Amino acid sequence: MTNRVVIVVDDNLASRMLPAIILRSSPVQVFECETAEGIWPLLAQHDVSHVLLDISMPGAGGVEVAQKIRAEPKFAQLKLVAYTADARMTQAAWLTAAGFDAVLVKPIKRFDLLDALGLNAPPA
Repeated sequence: MTNRVVIVVDDNLASRMLPAIILRSSPVQVFECETAEGIWPLLAQHDVSHVLLDISMPGAGGVEVAQKIRAEPKFAQLKLVAYTADARMTQAAWLTAAGFDAVLVKPIKRFDLLDALGLNAPPA
């Protein structure tokens, strides 16, 4: 069974907790991070398969982090999902260009979260 490790990155505690709670009810390991900069130690220490990344955060934003992640060949298979409160972002081509695989709008629903992360299917 493939180990699924998800990092939820959001500077807002409530916005971080909801997806983390949903994900912990699935067979995945979840790490939470409140800053974009905090993702790097987690990526270095764990075999991360998925990242849910808030777009608007103080300091480095989600787009900047996504571009840095995608610049690293070792993260080519990482599922990267943008997480935003702005519904206009769902069709934003620049998010796809930055390397995101999908976009979720807050507040999220369980099915939408699992579907965007590709976690509705059993592990390979």
